[in-house]
Amino acid sequence: MNRLSYCMILVVIMNLTTVLCRVNAETADSAHNHGMGILNIRSQSIEQSFRLSFPLVVPGDIKQGWDYYSSLTWTNVWAEERCYLMDYEMMDFYGGFSRGFRSGWGIALAYDNRSYFGGALDGLVQGFHDMLGISQNHRDERPKNRSIIQRFDRDTGVLMEEISPGDLNNSGINFLVNYNLFHGSETWPSINFYGVTRFVLESPKIFTRDNRLQTGAGLGLVKQWTDRFYTYGILGYTFYGNDSMDRSDRKFRFKNEQMTAMAALAWQLNSGCSLLAQYLYSSSVLEDVWGLEDDSHEIHLGVKFNLGKDRTLDLALVENIFTMDNSPDFGLH
Repeated sequence: MNRLSYCMILVVIMNLTTVLCRVNAETADSAHNHGMGILNIRSQSIEQSFRLSFPLVVPGDIKQGWDYYSSLTWTNVWAEERCYLMDYEMMDFYGGFSRGFRSGWGIALAYDNRSYFGGALDGLVQGFHDMLGISQNHRDERPKNRSIIQRFDRDTGVLMEEISPGDLNNSGINFLVNYNLFHGSETWPSINFYGVTRFVLESPKIFTRDNRLQTGAGLGLVKQWTDRFYTYGILGYTFYGNDSMDRSDRKFRFKNEQMTAMAALAWQLNSGCSLLAQYLYSSSVLEDVWGLEDDSHEIHLGVKFNLGKDRTLDLALVENIFTMDNSPDFGLH
């Protein structure tokens, strides 16, 4: 999609906002359709994790009053092609506070941190793949518990460069504004619109030029179909600015924009437990690198527990699908 297409999408969203704000004033039940919510797992893919990973917010996530939240996702990455090898793990922390208002507005302030290190999950991942009959993609032929990124000459196979995954460490402060456009009804879904801005505290050392301010906007939907069955959806757009990584022999070009889409199915067993399956799509943000220039496709399978007193606990597994290189190989949330 080009810049004109993105602008057209934003114009449609703005017009939809105007219409739904009027309809929203006539609805009474602000909690209709919400359910227990989604698994709040941002993209764990390789290149998407270098910068702002678009947050997933649906109606009901920011409740009235003050709230706090935190998440920890541990992912294992294995990607091997003729011109590179990446074998490491990432710990992704995201946490902060939110404040919801009766008017339907809500704000949130969060800190995120991604740290890269060795492969303590290698044995677990290989056993999981063997159990389900999933290809190891040659990872079982390499030593376990490594933390390494290597780049090779595509024609000769000669090692050109080796960097530490720790050079990818990054962190930032996120400010999010949400508005519940439409509370929903028995026929129509609940809809929210939100924007996020991230100020970079630490950027990956591989960047020689990076934009400290990154922004995005998203549209979320949730619909209750039966007493137990819910569906969720999110469409997001992110603008990064001009980041690049310059080397003496090559320049990696990062795209300025990204599209994100999420679809989820939830089966609520009872008031205290919900089973979820989510699909997360992220368009590629890196150009001209075989494998890593592909879009990312991630699957989240998990459960939400209601612990009482407005407290919830999410537990989930993260797996890649369709794209083996630019996706997390396995993860725990």
